[in-house]
Amino acid sequence: MFLPNLVSFDVSQNKLFGPFPNGICEAKDLANLGLYSNSFNGSIPNDLIKECSSLERFQVQNNMFTGNFPSWLWSLPKLKLIRAENNRFSGEIPDSISKATQLEQVQIDNNSFVSKVPQGLGLVSSLYRFSASQNKLYGELPPNFCDSPVMSIMNFSHNYLSGGFPEVKKCRKLVSLSLADNNLVGEIPQSLADLPVLTYLDLSHNNLSGPIPEGLQNLKLALFNVSFNRL
Repeated sequence: MFLPNLVSFDVSQNKLFGPFPNGICEAKDLANLGLYSNSFNGSIPNDLIKECSSLERFQVQNNMFTGNFPSWLWSLPKLKLIRAENNRFSGEIPDSISKATQLEQVQIDNNSFVSKVPQGLGLVSSLYRFSASQNKLYGELPPNFCDSPVMSIMNFSHNYLSGGFPEVKKCRKLVSLSLADNNLVGEIPQSLADLPVLTYLDLSHNNLSGPIPEGLQNLKLALFNVSFNRL
């Protein structure tokens, strides 16, 4: 397929199948790519995505894609949206995500990413949603994991994260935080009580211990779940 003047290509919510459309990124001004809710399969070639330098919206969720997620995508300078949930992607979330300086939203839930949470995540100042539940993420959360000044929703539930729960003093816009079903240890940080708009907090099914911060009672929490810990 070669349509050199394409700015937007959207074939979402059909019954299409087969590999990722070859040559789609030869359209140098392609900003929107929508393939979601079909039956596309196979891998997405990394070198092909490298050519999509103008891409702003990448939506391939609800397909059957496999193989390593294209690493070039994480560092495209104009990219704002990544939707890739409900596939079979593997690979890492690289530290080069910090180069995606306009990135606003990432949803990669229900895949097979095997990765640490990169330090670069907290350096993307435009990022307001990052959701990566039901993967194979491991290691400790970096201390700056929600340092984006607009971060509102973070979901790392159902992974293999370990270590302590870092302080979250800079997450002033955080509304929803889910770290359920991991291997976190240590105490719940007092700084959670200083997040003025926190509404949804799920820390269930970990190995957290110690006191529940009294200041949490001053928040307007709609959901508070710390079940199945060692508190």
